[in-house]
Amino acid sequence: MKFDDLLQMKGIDPAKCRYLRHASSELSSAGWENNPAALFRDNRIDIEDYQSILKRDQLDGYDYAISLVAFGGGRALFLGIYQIVERNLPFVTHPRYKEFNESFGWDCYTKGISGRSSAYHKLEFTDTLAEYSGRLVISWSGQRFIQNASYRREVVKIMEAGSVGNFPGYDNILLGRADFEELLNNPRANAQWHTALSKVGGVYLITTKEGEQYVGSAYGKGSLWQRWHMG
Repeated sequence: MKFDDLLQMKGIDPAKCRYLRHASSELSSAGWENNPAALFRDNRIDIEDYQSILKRDQLDGYDYAISLVAFGGGRALFLGIYQIVERNLPFVTHPRYKEFNESFGWDCYTKGISGRSSAYHKLEFTDTLAEYSGRLVISWSGQRFIQNASYRREVVKIMEAGSVGNFPGYDNILLGRADFEELLNNPRANAQWHTALSKVGGVYLITTKEGEQYVGSAYGKGSLWQRWHMG
């Protein structure tokens, strides 16, 4: 199945949609979690405000923006569908203009890219295909951040509810509390994690928002998975 087939089943014309595909590194460098599904679940407002700054005229002629994030290996993870409410508003009218400008220096960004300055575009989240948010993966080719949704993208897979994504390797495990709970409460949806964490023991670090730290260890039968699951 193609993603544009899903759009048409919901009465949306793909020719009136634009893909906005974020890079995982781009969002994590902005201070948000590295797991794309958790990123959207826990920080949706931040992502929505971030993606509302685009080149002027870039959404002209379109009714919807489809938010995606890179998912590795020529794939992209679906986050949501947004109705384009207003276009090409002055950047200074963005509700978080001062905060974003201090964090990212976006005054320079908005002074001109390829001869066109950037603007604030008001996007409103819809519930269309919302049941697939953070779960549906489509094929992706090319480096362009924005593409027309009329390009036919294959639906690669739909992950089970409760999935925290692919196991990133032992050296790259970094879980927020919400992801940690999803992981333990949904072993079937996270079978790859379950298998990997049941094979090895080790030392782990838990930190709180207040900066407190706890060092734990897990060895023996079931290894890390058993230790974490038992609490």
